[in-house]
This record gives sequence, C-alpha cells and structure tokens, in this order.
Amino acid sequence: MRTAVTARSFSGIGRLADYYLRVNGKWSARAGKWVPRVLAAANPDLYAKYCQAFEELFGRQETASVCALAEEVIHAHGGWLFDGYKLEASPDWRLSRGAEKGQR
Repeated sequence: MRTAVTARSFSGIGRLADYYLRVNGKWSARAGKWVPRVLAAANPDLYAKYCQAFEELFGRQETASVCALAEEVIHAHGGWLFDGYKLEASPDWRLSRGAEKGQR
C-alpha cells in the first residue's frame, strides 16, 4: 500500500504546483528541483502548506492535508469539475457551421 500511495502522490506533487503556477501566469517549473523553488518565490504561504501536506502524506500516509491543499488551489478557478459539467462558449467564439467542415 505504501508504495502505491507514494508512487501516485509523487506525480501529484509536480502536477498541483504546475497547475497553480500556470493559472497564475508563472513559469510552470516542471523540472523536479525547480518546483519548490518557483512555488516558494510565487507564494510563500502556499509553499509552506504544500511542504507540510506532502510531508504528512509521505511521512504518515495521511492524505487529508493534500486533499485540502488541492481543493484550496482549484477553488480559485471554479473548483472540481464533475460528470455533466458544461460551460457554453460565447456565441462570438463559435465557428459557423460551414467553418467546421473547412468551408468559409
């Protein structure tokens, strides 16, 4: 169990930080050791929560802090999307019927 939690969580470390940085117009820092550095510079308070949450996950197998952190990060951008979620595009963003088939 520990290996499975750790493997899945390890990929989540970079993804959560990458999401936060990208939606806030920052360099996404996808390269391992840069993730904490860039996140710390962008938002020191979030960085502290991030470190604590993942320390709890890896050290004690406690997921509550990581889940709360993920919810906090995505809340600012609409929160979780569930099956059936639909957001209509503005009419001026839509292609005309002919344009869909390569016609103009």
